[in-house]
Amino acid sequence: MGFTPDISLKVREKMQALGLGSSSPRSNSGGGGSTSGSGAASNSDVSATWGLGKKRIAVAAENPDAVDITNYAKPESVRQLIHIAIKDNMLFSGLPPAGLAAVIDSMQPRNVIAGKDIIKQGDTDAHEFYVLESGTCDAFVARPGDLVSRKVKSYGPGSAFGELALLYAAPRAATVTMTSACKLWVAERRVVATIKRHFAEKAAAVKLLLEKVPIFGCLTDAHKQLLAG
Repeated sequence: MGFTPDISLKVREKMQALGLGSSSPRSNSGGGGSTSGSGAASNSDVSATWGLGKKRIAVAAENPDAVDITNYAKPESVRQLIHIAIKDNMLFSGLPPAGLAAVIDSMQPRNVIAGKDIIKQGDTDAHEFYVLESGTCDAFVARPGDLVSRKVKSYGPGSAFGELALLYAAPRAATVTMTSACKLWVAERRVVATIKRHFAEKAAAVKLLLEKVPIFGCLTDAHKQLLAG
Protein backbone atom coordinates (compact mmCIF):
# COMPACT_ATOMS: atom_id res chain seq x y z
CA MET A 1 0.00 0.00 0.00
CA GLY A 2 1.38 3.44 -0.87
CA PHE A 3 1.64 6.24 1.67
CA THR A 4 0.93 9.94 1.18
CA PRO A 5 4.12 11.71 2.34
CA ASP A 6 2.35 14.99 3.19
CA ILE A 7 -0.16 13.21 5.42
CA SER A 8 2.57 11.23 7.14
CA LEU A 9 4.54 14.41 7.79
CA LYS A 10 1.53 16.19 9.23
CA VAL A 11 0.68 13.23 11.41
CA ARG A 12 4.23 13.05 12.73
CA GLU A 13 4.14 16.78 13.52
CA LYS A 14 0.84 16.31 15.34
CA MET A 15 2.34 13.39 17.28
CA GLN A 16 5.21 15.60 18.41
CA ALA A 17 2.81 18.38 19.37
CA LEU A 18 0.85 15.94 21.50
CA GLY A 19 4.01 14.73 23.23
CA LEU A 20 3.73 11.23 21.79
CA GLY A 21 7.45 10.82 21.14
CA SER A 22 9.39 7.70 22.04
CA SER A 23 9.91 6.88 25.68
CA SER A 24 12.93 4.64 25.71
CA PRO A 25 15.18 2.99 28.25
CA ARG A 26 18.38 4.46 29.49
CA SER A 27 21.64 3.05 28.23
CA ASN A 28 24.90 2.20 29.91
CA SER A 29 28.28 3.26 28.59
CA GLY A 30 30.12 0.87 30.85
CA GLY A 31 32.65 -1.67 29.64
CA GLY A 32 33.21 -0.05 26.28
CA GLY A 33 32.65 3.59 27.13
CA SER A 34 30.10 6.13 25.95
CA THR A 35 28.66 5.95 22.48
CA SER A 36 27.75 9.63 22.35
CA GLY A 37 28.54 11.21 19.04
CA SER A 38 29.47 7.91 17.40
CA GLY A 39 26.11 7.09 15.82
CA ALA A 40 25.22 6.37 12.25
CA ALA A 41 23.73 8.95 9.92
CA SER A 42 20.44 9.01 11.81
CA ASN A 43 22.01 8.69 15.24
CA SER A 44 21.09 12.17 16.43
CA ASP A 45 17.48 11.00 16.33
CA VAL A 46 18.40 7.52 17.52
CA SER A 47 20.34 8.87 20.49
CA ALA A 48 17.32 10.83 21.65
CA THR A 49 15.09 7.82 21.20
CA TRP A 50 17.29 5.25 22.92
CA GLY A 51 18.88 7.59 25.46
CA LEU A 52 22.51 7.02 24.50
CA GLY A 53 25.13 8.37 26.85
CA LYS A 54 23.15 7.63 30.01
CA LYS A 55 24.45 5.20 32.61
CA ARG A 56 22.08 2.27 32.64
CA ILE A 57 19.40 0.60 30.59
CA ALA A 58 16.38 -0.39 32.66
CA VAL A 59 14.44 -2.42 30.14
CA ALA A 60 11.31 -4.29 31.19
CA ALA A 61 12.54 -4.66 34.75
CA GLU A 62 9.48 -6.68 35.64
CA ASN A 63 10.39 -9.33 33.07
CA PRO A 64 12.66 -12.01 34.54
CA ASP A 65 14.26 -12.58 31.13
CA ALA A 66 15.22 -8.92 30.68
CA VAL A 67 18.87 -7.96 31.07
CA ASP A 68 20.84 -4.82 31.76
CA ILE A 69 22.53 -3.69 28.56
CA THR A 70 26.02 -2.25 28.27
CA ASN A 71 26.97 -0.06 25.31
CA TYR A 72 30.40 -0.34 23.70
CA ALA A 73 31.97 2.63 21.92
CA LYS A 74 32.71 2.16 18.21
CA PRO A 75 34.18 4.37 15.48
CA GLU A 76 31.65 5.59 12.94
CA SER A 77 33.21 3.38 10.27
CA VAL A 78 32.66 0.30 12.43
CA ARG A 79 29.06 1.28 13.18
CA GLN A 80 28.41 1.57 9.46
CA LEU A 81 30.06 -1.79 8.78
CA ILE A 82 27.90 -3.49 11.43
CA HIS A 83 24.76 -1.72 10.25
CA ILE A 84 25.26 -2.92 6.67
CA ALA A 85 25.93 -6.45 7.95
CA ILE A 86 22.78 -6.72 10.09
CA LYS A 87 20.15 -4.45 8.53
CA ASP A 88 18.71 -7.21 6.31
CA ASN A 89 19.49 -10.11 8.63
CA MET A 90 16.39 -12.08 9.63
CA LEU A 91 17.51 -12.10 13.26
CA PHE A 92 16.66 -8.40 13.42
CA SER A 93 13.56 -8.48 11.24
CA GLY A 94 10.95 -5.97 12.35
CA LEU A 95 13.30 -3.74 14.35
CA PRO A 96 13.02 -0.02 13.55
CA PRO A 97 16.19 2.05 12.91
CA ALA A 98 16.41 2.95 16.59
CA GLY A 99 16.26 -0.73 17.48
CA LEU A 100 19.08 -1.58 15.08
CA ALA A 101 21.12 1.27 16.56
CA ALA A 102 20.51 -0.16 20.04
CA VAL A 103 21.73 -3.58 18.90
CA ILE A 104 24.84 -2.02 17.37
CA ASP A 105 25.51 -0.09 20.58
CA SER A 106 25.29 -3.30 22.62
CA MET A 107 27.67 -5.39 20.49
CA GLN A 108 30.94 -6.04 22.27
CA PRO A 109 34.41 -6.49 20.73
CA ARG A 110 36.29 -9.77 20.73
CA ASN A 111 39.72 -10.57 19.34
CA VAL A 112 40.28 -14.18 18.26
CA ILE A 113 43.56 -15.81 17.26
CA ALA A 114 44.09 -17.70 14.00
CA GLY A 115 43.15 -21.37 14.15
CA LYS A 116 40.52 -21.02 16.86
CA ASP A 117 36.96 -22.28 16.39
CA ILE A 118 34.57 -19.48 17.32
CA ILE A 119 31.59 -21.76 16.59
CA LYS A 120 31.53 -25.55 16.74
CA GLN A 121 29.01 -27.66 14.83
CA GLY A 122 26.51 -29.32 17.14
CA ASP A 123 27.14 -26.95 20.05
CA THR A 124 23.87 -26.45 21.93
CA ASP A 125 25.12 -23.52 24.02
CA ALA A 126 24.53 -21.12 21.15
CA HIS A 127 23.82 -17.60 22.35
CA GLU A 128 26.03 -15.28 20.27
CA PHE A 129 25.84 -13.66 16.83
CA TYR A 130 28.96 -12.27 15.15
CA VAL A 131 29.98 -9.52 12.74
CA LEU A 132 33.54 -9.70 11.42
CA GLU A 133 35.38 -6.37 11.41
CA SER A 134 38.78 -7.66 10.30
CA GLY A 135 40.42 -10.97 9.47
CA THR A 136 39.07 -14.07 7.74
CA CYS A 137 37.38 -17.31 8.73
CA ASP A 138 35.91 -20.40 7.12
CA ALA A 139 32.76 -22.41 7.85
CA PHE A 140 32.93 -26.21 7.78
CA VAL A 141 30.11 -28.76 7.85
CA ALA A 142 30.40 -32.46 8.63
CA ARG A 143 27.51 -34.39 7.09
CA PRO A 144 26.62 -38.00 7.87
CA GLY A 145 29.17 -40.25 6.18
CA ASP A 146 31.82 -37.54 5.81
CA LEU A 147 35.27 -38.54 7.02
CA VAL A 148 36.29 -34.88 7.24
CA SER A 149 34.37 -31.64 7.41
CA ARG A 150 33.77 -29.78 4.17
CA LYS A 151 34.39 -26.07 3.75
CA VAL A 152 31.11 -24.48 2.75
CA LYS A 153 31.76 -20.76 3.09
CA SER A 154 34.49 -18.16 3.68
CA TYR A 155 33.97 -14.92 5.57
CA GLY A 156 35.77 -11.59 5.34
CA PRO A 157 35.33 -8.14 6.89
CA GLY A 158 31.68 -7.11 7.00
CA SER A 159 30.39 -10.69 7.12
CA ALA A 160 27.87 -11.82 9.73
CA PHE A 161 27.16 -15.32 11.00
CA GLY A 162 25.63 -17.28 13.85
CA GLU A 163 22.02 -16.15 13.60
CA LEU A 164 20.37 -19.50 12.83
CA ALA A 165 21.03 -21.06 16.22
CA LEU A 166 19.71 -17.92 17.93
CA LEU A 167 16.60 -17.79 15.79
CA TYR A 168 15.62 -21.42 16.24
CA ALA A 169 17.28 -22.36 19.56
CA ALA A 170 18.98 -25.16 17.62
CA PRO A 171 22.51 -26.61 17.75
CA ARG A 172 25.12 -24.86 15.66
CA ALA A 173 24.90 -25.96 12.04
CA ALA A 174 28.58 -25.50 11.18
CA THR A 175 32.03 -24.98 12.63
CA VAL A 176 33.58 -21.55 12.00
CA THR A 177 37.38 -21.44 12.22
CA MET A 178 39.52 -18.33 12.20
CA THR A 179 41.98 -18.49 9.29
CA SER A 180 43.73 -15.34 10.48
CA ALA A 181 43.64 -13.18 13.57
CA CYS A 182 40.16 -11.65 13.70
CA LYS A 183 38.30 -8.85 15.40
CA LEU A 184 34.61 -9.59 15.90
CA TRP A 185 31.64 -7.70 17.27
CA VAL A 186 29.32 -9.92 19.28
CA ALA A 187 25.60 -9.67 19.98
CA GLU A 188 24.23 -11.80 22.82
CA ARG A 189 20.88 -13.59 22.55
CA ARG A 190 19.26 -12.20 25.72
CA VAL A 191 20.39 -8.66 24.93
CA VAL A 192 18.91 -8.85 21.43
CA ALA A 193 15.69 -10.35 22.81
CA THR A 194 15.41 -7.57 25.40
CA ILE A 195 15.86 -4.87 22.76
CA LYS A 196 13.34 -6.49 20.41
CA ARG A 197 10.82 -6.86 23.23
CA HIS A 198 11.22 -3.23 24.24
CA PHE A 199 10.57 -1.88 20.75
CA ALA A 200 7.68 -4.27 20.12
CA GLU A 201 6.01 -3.18 23.36
CA LYS A 202 6.63 0.50 22.57
CA ALA A 203 5.13 0.16 19.08
CA ALA A 204 2.08 -1.66 20.46
CA ALA A 205 1.56 1.01 23.12
CA VAL A 206 1.80 3.88 20.63
CA LYS A 207 -0.57 2.13 18.20
CA LEU A 208 -3.08 1.59 21.00
CA LEU A 209 -2.82 5.26 21.99
CA LEU A 210 -3.35 6.34 18.38
CA GLU A 211 -6.56 4.34 18.26
CA LYS A 212 -7.86 6.28 21.27
CA VAL A 213 -7.14 9.76 19.88
CA PRO A 214 -10.07 10.99 17.72
CA ILE A 215 -7.87 13.15 15.49
CA PHE A 216 -6.12 9.99 14.25
CA GLY A 217 -9.36 8.18 13.46
CA CYS A 218 -8.92 8.81 9.74
CA LEU A 219 -5.55 7.07 9.61
CA THR A 220 -5.21 3.68 7.98
CA ASP A 221 -3.70 0.80 9.92
CA ALA A 222 -0.62 1.17 7.73
CA HIS A 223 -0.14 4.80 8.84
CA LYS A 224 -0.69 3.85 12.47
CA GLN A 225 1.91 1.13 12.17
CA LEU A 226 4.30 3.61 10.55
CA LEU A 227 3.91 6.01 13.46
CA ALA A 228 4.09 3.26 16.05
CA GLY A 229 7.38 2.03 14.59
